Amino acid sequence: MATRCGINAINRPCQSLARGADMDLPVPRHPICHSPNEKIYIVDGDTGFLKEASEMLAWIGTPVACFDNPFEFQKAAPSMIVGCVILDVRIPQFDGPSLHNWLRSVHCIAPTVFLSATADVATAVDCMRLGAHNFLLKPAKEAELSSAVISAISRSRMRYCEISNSGKIEEVLARLTPTERKVANLIARGYLTKQIAAMMERSENTVKIHRYRIMNKVGASSSAALVRMIAMLGDKKNLSSDNSLL
Repeated sequence: MATRCGINAINRPCQSLARGADMDLPVPRHPICHSPNEKIYIVDGDTGFLKEASEMLAWIGTPVACFDNPFEFQKAAPSMIVGCVILDVRIPQFDGPSLHNWLRSVHCIAPTVFLSATADVATAVDCMRLGAHNFLLKPAKEAELSSAVISAISRSRMRYCEISNSGKIEEVLARLTPTERKVANLIARGYLTKQIAAMMERSENTVKIHRYRIMNKVGASSSAALVRMIAMLGDKKNLSSDNSLL
């Protein structure tokens, strides 16, 4: 159930590819891993740099949005910020680290790449401590800026995949009846059919029927797959909270 980049997930695009299928780019850089509304956001008070950087990064193929005003960026930011955010450490009216803290307070899964015109070690350390993905000095070379952005986008895609996967599993498990959720919870805790039947005071055949229906509803090929699915969601408390029986 692992994706090509190693995330435990179900029904992700890369999992639909045949095993051994050739891919011109590795995941999660491959277009199949593209996240909706993915963008490269550049926030810098230097309009000349904005133009230069957007042209420098155009070959990546991800839309670039430039802002010379951090407040305009905040207004334009979507409900979920996906891709990469490039911030100048010293933006007029609003310093980069403060804007980075704002990003962490909203639904942002886009890693931050900081840029600075001065080789200030203390500032670089502070930015990385805040959770920055990278810290580069201006003028950044095309190769190092592109590499940092591609790495950030890849990380964002993996995070988006994890979030989407949690939503998908929640949706799948929601198809179960209260009794099926009870049985699924007991399976996840390692109980055998005979033990579950005794605990629920039902026949083994009844439990087998529930097990069969659960597997079909959630698309699990085995009990182990069902356990992994529940573990991925980390929602055993939700399942065990429903104790209703047939």
